[in-house]
Amino acid sequence: MTAKELLDEYVNEYEGPLVFMDNETWQNEFDGVCRKLHKFLKNNLKQ
Repeated sequence: MTAKELLDEYVNEYEGPLVFMDNETWQNEFDGVCRKLHKFLKNNLKQ
């Protein structure tokens, strides 16, 4: 699986993969980063 395929599979406009199951604050921060990454990729890496 390529890096692009992994990002397409696990990062979307709402959240990222569940990493911090027992820490909601950290997971929310991680989801925020994933949302920003998704937006960046969508706007800058048009296929």
